[in-house]
Amino acid sequence: MKERIRQELKRITLIDNKILFPDFFLYLLLLSAVPMPWKQLDNDNWFQLSHINVLLNEGFVKTDPLSMHEGMRFIIPQWLTALIIHTIYNHAGIVGLYIFFSAVYAVGILVIYKIARLYTTSRKALFVTWFISFVFINIYFSPRPHVISFVLLLLEIYCIELFYQKNTVTGLCFLPLLSAAFINLHNSIWVMQFIILLPYFAEEIIKIYTHPSYFKQSVKLRNLTVTGCLMAITGLLNPYGFSSIQYIFDSMKSISPASQYISELQPPTFYNNGISVVLTFLFITVILIRFGGIKKAPLRYYLLFTGTYIMSLLNIRNFLHFLIASIPILCLAVQNIPTKKADLKTSKSTLLYGIILMIMVGTIATLPQGTPVKCYTEEAVAFLDANYNKDVKIFNSMNSGPYLEYKGYKPYIDTRLEVFGKQNNKQYDYLTEYFDVTKMKTDPNEFLQKYNFDLVLMLKEQDTIMINALKYTPYKLIYDDDTVVIYKR
Repeated sequence: MKERIRQELKRITLIDNKILFPDFFLYLLLLSAVPMPWKQLDNDNWFQLSHINVLLNEGFVKTDPLSMHEGMRFIIPQWLTALIIHTIYNHAGIVGLYIFFSAVYAVGILVIYKIARLYTTSRKALFVTWFISFVFINIYFSPRPHVISFVLLLLEIYCIELFYQKNTVTGLCFLPLLSAAFINLHNSIWVMQFIILLPYFAEEIIKIYTHPSYFKQSVKLRNLTVTGCLMAITGLLNPYGFSSIQYIFDSMKSISPASQYISELQPPTFYNNGISVVLTFLFITVILIRFGGIKKAPLRYYLLFTGTYIMSLLNIRNFLHFLIASIPILCLAVQNIPTKKADLKTSKSTLLYGIILMIMVGTIATLPQGTPVKCYTEEAVAFLDANYNKDVKIFNSMNSGPYLEYKGYKPYIDTRLEVFGKQNNKQYDYLTEYFDVTKMKTDPNEFLQKYNFDLVLMLKEQDTIMINALKYTPYKLIYDDDTVVIYKR
């Protein structure tokens, strides 16, 4: 017994001169990526719950049933995710949603590890898994569809790399199924799966161009082309058919005029902390590539890495795609991390890896965790219920819209930005109108008179400009709490 304890102590304390990072230490690192509990739902969950209430009563509607604007063209995007959220929330509340999304996130961690194991040893694969998971959990983990699309994109990369590493089409066979899952679970990300494929196509085309004989020898390009076509076809397997795909592109055009006001569509800057994350992640990855001993990496990895990095510089929302696309090259970069104590004496990069780890942890630690922010109060809605009918005309803060709709009111706007752009709703650009009035580009008095609103509901922390402007309108304060103010004409 004593001998066994002595041998285990040797293993843990590196006396045996074999192991640099004991297994238990790596698993402890991985535990630092465990999600923290939420205190409330994400703001978008309220309109997802409302969508399913409509779906269960009226089916797959084609005009928006939630806002005060009648007849706007509409489809229920993310309907399957919304149905899952609705079912779990009605039976198990927010605890059930936390358990479900934690399980989805755990699947994502497993897929990251499986991707990493295609390139490197288990301990180094665990390091890459922790690295990616730690960034994701501190920025993106919330009860929203992007957690599911995170896993789907990881599965896509794993299937394609399985095709390349094992030289079998088994992996590609799953991609059309993933395409059908994308369009029903998170349709706005459906296009991203084809963007992920582009570097693989580019690599094959360049090989053929530089070595014409390669075309006859390799079937990779043909297999990728057939798979891409099948993915496009299975994208039609949704309740709205081609309209769901058209809706994606119309949504991009609808949001574009007001993108300067939408934080997640902004390029990363020091003001929104995005640039610090993007540059830090880029710095660490480039350093790992430089000193990690990559002698030769496939062109597709560099294209995937560079392309998604450029996308992340265009708007901060794309950093998630950059994070996912960097996994293959990160796996190759860590191959020469020393794993034996004897290597420490001769390795010049060991200290560098330690510094890199500290920089990443320090940068992410300065950011607020991706937990839901409360944009409503039950007391404010109780006040409305006690004093007004559901058909009262409300001009509201955008972020308060989803909860008002869930409670049966029909406000001016909500966080479904694409719904309120003219390109999508085929009526009027309410989205730009909203930002123009709340940013004082148009006269609030003229706007309020145009719609003859009964009430104005604003959020204290987010709508200070509009709240100050209301002092010079016929609207008077009738309700005030820590989060919400309500004005009556």
